[in-house]
Amino acid sequence: MCPSIVVKDGEVLLVLGSASSARIPGVVATVISNIVDRDLDLREAVIAPRVLWSTMQQLGVYAEIFPPITKEQIDELGAYGYEPIFRAQIPVKQSRFARFGAVNAVHFDRESGVMTGVGDPRRNGASLGAGF
Repeated sequence: MCPSIVVKDGEVLLVLGSASSARIPGVVATVISNIVDRDLDLREAVIAPRVLWSTMQQLGVYAEIFPPITKEQIDELGAYGYEPIFRAQIPVKQSRFARFGAVNAVHFDRESGVMTGVGDPRRNGASLGAGF
């Protein structure tokens, strides 16, 4: 769901999408920000920990607590009134980890001619390359 195309200087930089119900916009925006703002490569951007929130209070905050995100940082969110907070810590049960979306993405680097695909490990995602 939520197919998204990111364009830079008139060229496609990234194509991605995710499943995750009301958390889809946060999941997709986080991965895009990881690439554009944090300069992570595609794999790093997809597997990086996430903190997701919803405008619907009952859906709460979803926080993956492993480096660089700490338990103390998430506790601070609770102190500011973000509740409930659903936490996933290592080791993570697959059913709990799946709540954080499942981004599938493709990046084509025009300079090197390399196409990279990443399937989110949160839902046992994988990528497969094909020659053209």
